[in-house]
Amino acid sequence: MKTPSEVYTGENLRPYQEQVEEWEYTGGHVRRLNTQGMLNWRGSRYFVCEALAGERVRVDELDEKLVVTYRHQTIREIELGTGRSRAVRLRPARSKTASEAAQV
Repeated sequence: MKTPSEVYTGENLRPYQEQVEEWEYTGGHVRRLNTQGMLNWRGSRYFVCEALAGERVRVDELDEKLVVTYRHQTIREIELGTGRSRAVRLRPARSKTASEAAQV
C-alpha cells in the first residue's frame, strides 16, 4: 500500500475562483437582501438573515406566506397577514437502527 506522500501530487485540479458565479434560481422571484439582511416585498420590509446581507434569494408566495430560499436551502417563512416570521431549521439526520439498515 502506498503512503499519502507517494500518491499526493500537489496539483490543484480546481483552480481558485476569485469571483464565484451568481447562483441561478429557477422559478419564484429573485430579490437581493439589503445591508441589514432585510427583504423589501410589496412596500413592506421583512427580516430574513443578517448573515446573508446583500445576497440574492428566491422568494415564493404560497398560502399567504413568503418562503425565502438561499441557493437550495429554504431559510425563512414569513406570514404576510401578521408579518411574523420563523427561521426554517434543519433537523440532524437520524441514524438508522440495525433493523432499519437491514431492511434496505
